[in-house]
Amino acid sequence: MAREHGQAGNIIRKGSSGERRRTVAQGKRSELAAEAAGTTAADGDGKSGASDAGTPSRAAAHRSWLQFHQLPNWMRDNVYVRRYYRHPDVSWREAIVIGFGRLHNETINIYSHFVGFWLFVLVTLYTLVRLEPRLVNAALHETHWGDVPAAAPSDTAAGLTRWLHSLPHIWLHRARAGHSAHDTVRDASSQLWQEVATAHRRAMLPMLLAAMVCLLSSTLFHIFNHVSRKSLQVLARVDYAGIALLVGGHAIMHNHFGFYCSPEWIRPYGWLTAVATALVITAVLMPGSDSSRWIVARTFLFIGQGFLVSTALVHQAHLYGASSREFTHHFVPLAAACILYIIAGLVFAFRVPERWFPGAFDLAFNSHNILHLLVLIAAWVHWRGCVHAMHYRVSYGCLHAIKR
Repeated sequence: MAREHGQAGNIIRKGSSGERRRTVAQGKRSELAAEAAGTTAADGDGKSGASDAGTPSRAAAHRSWLQFHQLPNWMRDNVYVRRYYRHPDVSWREAIVIGFGRLHNETINIYSHFVGFWLFVLVTLYTLVRLEPRLVNAALHETHWGDVPAAAPSDTAAGLTRWLHSLPHIWLHRARAGHSAHDTVRDASSQLWQEVATAHRRAMLPMLLAAMVCLLSSTLFHIFNHVSRKSLQVLARVDYAGIALLVGGHAIMHNHFGFYCSPEWIRPYGWLTAVATALVITAVLMPGSDSSRWIVARTFLFIGQGFLVSTALVHQAHLYGASSREFTHHFVPLAAACILYIIAGLVFAFRVPERWFPGAFDLAFNSHNILHLLVLIAAWVHWRGCVHAMHYRVSYGCLHAIKR
């Protein structure tokens, strides 16, 4: 009996150990099957971390980039930029984090115009607060009273004439109060030139505000253009509208200084610029205008706007002579800015230099980066030119404006 019980116990123990071995083997087979299934699913999707629908997970969108051939059709633009694309279909908040916090092929586009926007905010504040007193002080040391009537042929002239006629009464009043004639003349002249400088300063604001709108709309486009197809379409149209607004701002600022000695032409050309700009903005904001099918139409829209606003240059050359100081002093800064814009447009249109070395300029120095930098430089050049024009007007007025 003891042996029988011992044999029975051995049989039971052997059976128990056999069951344990079978259980372990089944567990290992299950793990291997699960790993194989996961690998197969990943291979089938073609992307690690992708869902069944092909949409990347949130973590994948933050830690990896796509190549051009992996992009959806609505994100494909420049075939010569091969890598470092952001994942589509992320949230607006995630787009901000990725846009500013990660290195990708839109980083320079975002930061160049984001920094440029704040640069022009500072330039505008400088123009409003600091520029006028400095130019007025310079004019007080350079200008004689005989220059005053010629220095203000526009609407400012009425106010200046009233001040000039009231000077005898001002001198008498201040003499009784113990002020010298020199102080009286200096205070009155300071008021005169502040009025002139204020008119010039206000004429510069449309271009500065347009530059800020253009740079901000460009920044928003490059941050959010991968969120969805709809965001790409809407922000692209807003970006085009910002470009049209900047062209109009340049024209308004130039017309003020170019026609300052023929003020009767400032308003007509201002209306022409406003109408042309409004028409282009209306056209580019229409649904579907951002499509690649309309790229030729968009190009001719901007060319047409530039042609209309450039008629003012032809008129100014006819009034004063193309080689006159009056014309060239205000034409050169605008011409320099236009040349930079044309170069930027050609570089962008022909995808230079990435066309010659596909994949070599994915992160930096591709045509879109160059376009952004040249737009910034062009706007800065024209503003600086108009600062010199403002100093020229405050100092010399229309003494050199001899009409033909």
